[in-house]
Amino acid sequence: MRLVDVHCHLDDTQFSADLDAVLRRAELAGVKAIVCNGISPASNRAVLALSKLHPLIRPALGLYPIEALKLTDDEAAAELSWISRQKCAALGEVGLDHKWSTDEKEWERQEDVFGRFIALSRETGRALVIHSRKAEQRCFEMVRDAGVRAVFHAFGGRRSLVKDIRDAGFLFSIPPSVLRDSGFQQLVKDVPLSQLLTETDAPYLGPEREGRNEPANVRLAVEKIAALKQLTTEETANVLFANYLRVFGGPT
Repeated sequence: MRLVDVHCHLDDTQFSADLDAVLRRAELAGVKAIVCNGISPASNRAVLALSKLHPLIRPALGLYPIEALKLTDDEAAAELSWISRQKCAALGEVGLDHKWSTDEKEWERQEDVFGRFIALSRETGRALVIHSRKAEQRCFEMVRDAGVRAVFHAFGGRRSLVKDIRDAGFLFSIPPSVLRDSGFQQLVKDVPLSQLLTETDAPYLGPEREGRNEPANVRLAVEKIAALKQLTTEETANVLFANYLRVFGGPT
């Protein structure tokens, strides 16, 4: 059985002391690929370095919307230029955040940076891994007609918007917190298996509210998705892994 974690943050300091053990547990759980997402210039370089040290890790490079606000226009442009020259599995974590930023001028700056990533996605064919906290509708509007592939990570928007995103052909990634989160459970029910992926957002969004999450826990998300879809874990995992290959490419 082949499992995949399409969104996590293994460059986080919570993994500094035992990353090798974390990766061993992931492999034992059946994880064949981990897409580690950068969020800032420093994070992007750390993620890229990790991917060169550990074959299991594939880098996604991006600017988390709140981190993007910390950069000048020139700095953001330079980072996008640098990202465009790197080998990476996807562009992420990118998008909009209206929860931790409530200033409309900041929203405009977020949209400018996100728009540049959408353009880069269109140019390179790399998929977008989208953060859309409290800005789900606007994120969808920006990618809807852009001709790009996109994965909505840990989506928390309204159910009617799930239908619109689904019908537009985009994908959703489901974390282990689906075990305890009725919103994610409904999302799994509303979206075809062919448009789902699994993630951990490690060290966050674990099966329990407390404690560090890690890629091995993606197996729990697969098992819950299988139960909700009334399928076996193995056939569910096979479809999810095929979805990953379709969106991110990469070794089988």
